Amino acid sequence: MHQGLTFNSWFIWLLYGLFAMVLLAAIAVVVSTLRRPTTDFGPLGRAPWLIVQGGLLAVSAIAAVAGVFDVSLGFGSTASAAMGLLLLVAVVQQIAYLLRVVFPSPKRRAMRTPTDMGESGA
Repeated sequence: MHQGLTFNSWFIWLLYGLFAMVLLAAIAVVVSTLRRPTTDFGPLGRAPWLIVQGGLLAVSAIAAVAGVFDVSLGFGSTASAAMGLLLLVAVVQQIAYLLRVVFPSPKRRAMRTPTDMGESGA
């Protein structure tokens, strides 16, 4: 029924661009997480941010290397669904990182000690 269905128009380029933006945002979150003081994070610390974003980068790197060397990874539909879920969780976590760590609420910002805010060198 759908043997001739291909995505070779502007839509596939839009998807490539969106995926590239998600990967660049994942790199930015990992770098920012490693550079920020631990007081910027909640009780779980840096671990949730590094695990999800680092996992997305690792899975993407493996898939890219496999694509370059034309190696079939042999993932079934369950593994593909898990990778799609990882992508969705990573995007949601990137938005949460901006709202919770980079631009915290005034209440959360007030919980920081004055010495923490003076670390920026200002």
